[in-house]
Amino acid sequence: MAYAEPVTPVEKKLAALWQEILRVERVGLHDNFFELGGDSLTAAGMSALFPEHLAVELPLGSVFEAPTIADLAVLVERLSTESLDPIGVMLALRTVNKNAHRPLFCIHPMAGISLGFSSLLRHLDPAMPVYGLQSRGLRSSDQLPGSIEQIAADYLAEIRRVQPEGPYRLVGRSLGGLIGHSIVEQMPAQGLEVEMLAMIDSYVFAGSELAAPRNEAEEVRAVMSFLDTHPLHGGTPQTLKELAAVVVQTYDPHSIPLFQEIIRNNPEFIYTLCAVMLKSSGAGTQICAGKD
Repeated sequence: MAYAEPVTPVEKKLAALWQEILRVERVGLHDNFFELGGDSLTAAGMSALFPEHLAVELPLGSVFEAPTIADLAVLVERLSTESLDPIGVMLALRTVNKNAHRPLFCIHPMAGISLGFSSLLRHLDPAMPVYGLQSRGLRSSDQLPGSIEQIAADYLAEIRRVQPEGPYRLVGRSLGGLIGHSIVEQMPAQGLEVEMLAMIDSYVFAGSELAAPRNEAEEVRAVMSFLDTHPLHGGTPQTLKELAAVVVQTYDPHSIPLFQEIIRNNPEFIYTLCAVMLKSSGAGTQICAGKD
């Protein structure tokens, strides 16, 4: 398609933002974000920059629905002022207004974050709404339920707020697969049906691995082993604070635009994230799952 110049103020702002993120010299009205080199990570980064550049919150899956400047400008102009909480319990990865399929509910791995499921969007029917369940502990580690069954009951209530009646479609990764399995077990008592439960990289530890409760140092070592992470400098961390330092050292979350935005609003977020992992791996949840 021939190059078309962005005209409206929103189109021009979007084009300038794409030029910055994708490092391209020119962006046309009908250029495709992914054909210009974008991916799920850069899409998340763009979403994080929307409040600053366009004064609106952009649902994380919007660029998959509207991958051109022309389409995205229309979406931006009709967005409601309702804010998107990137660490809320129910994260809208893709919303569809008309002729929608039943939603797909994605359940987080050990870290409690569902953003990684955004990479699924391009492989799914664009008429399917997609939501991510995220740990309440991301907002405050004190809010994390104490067992898989309690987490499942909480998430089932959240799911029913979006889709009151079944059948339901669920996918869980790692720990999320086990939470999803518990959700399905609780459905018959509420007269609900499941259409699909997909479990990605999930397994239950043997009984001997679930023995006595562990102290903080043992929990930290379990998380390090689970993530297959090794400190770049110094010895093995023994405390939650030391674990948070290793996570920052290894993964550099401050370099990711979305995490920059979260940390700006919540400077203790990395510490809280590690607390979620610690609780997820501990005796309180009773079972653990495959690597995240």
